[in-house]
Amino acid sequence: FGLLREKHGDGFQSFIGVKIVPLAGDVMREDFGVDSETLRELRVTQELDVIVNGAATTNFYERYDVALDVNVMGVKHMCNFAKKCPNLKVLLHVSTAYVAGEKQGLVQERPFKNGETLLEGTHLDIDTELRLAKDLKKQLEADVDSSPKAERKAMKDLGLTRARHFGWPNTYVFTKSMGEMVLGQLQCDVPVVIVRPSIITSVQNDPLPGWIEGTRTIDTIVIGYAKQNLAYFLADLNLTMDVVSNVVLCMQLRYIPGNGWLSVQSSPVQESVQ
Repeated sequence: FGLLREKHGDGFQSFIGVKIVPLAGDVMREDFGVDSETLRELRVTQELDVIVNGAATTNFYERYDVALDVNVMGVKHMCNFAKKCPNLKVLLHVSTAYVAGEKQGLVQERPFKNGETLLEGTHLDIDTELRLAKDLKKQLEADVDSSPKAERKAMKDLGLTRARHFGWPNTYVFTKSMGEMVLGQLQCDVPVVIVRPSIITSVQNDPLPGWIEGTRTIDTIVIGYAKQNLAYFLADLNLTMDVVSNVVLCMQLRYIPGNGWLSVQSSPVQESVQ
């Protein structure tokens, strides 16, 4: 918020207090774990008009149970909450370009069909995947000889095995794909937008050029090179890099009724953006 602090000076806190009401929640729980009394007091469901879901675990080799809880069930909980919001105008879900797996060439942008996989001859059942993770966790917890470390490894191995069985390279992109399928299944009564960015790295300007919040994906390589711990790394000098600015805000505005961009019909609109 550096630019806003500079603009408003001593009035920054009062300005933010009017604009933002932070509310802690957990996407792994219904209603994000917020009790009904708090929701009524803050009039959240009545006044909410846009939902942006950027919550995810981006660990490529996350425990399967955790990845399912966050990237799949989290989407289900978000959709169920959205249905309680009568004034909601658009629901935007941040996914990843790598739901396409390791395909080469032109990959058409379209929503996933329920049960669709990247490997011919296989069919994905999300309820089965949830049950597999639950059963293995219960089995490991019942085994007196199983250590927490062994449990973590077993759950990670299960996620990777299931991902590769259906054609995805890792647990992260596999569960993000399932999250998109859940979004399609639940049929929210508002425009639904899926944004599929590729690798998210640094910001362009604020608070300073190249600012990285946390360390994820390719950030480790960049930081290692900057600290001279990594002497060099291979790169394609002819690589085309997309610079995406405020795509989430733009896609929200596009699908809000009455903004002059799109007349929303009675059926939900679903679009993928890379």
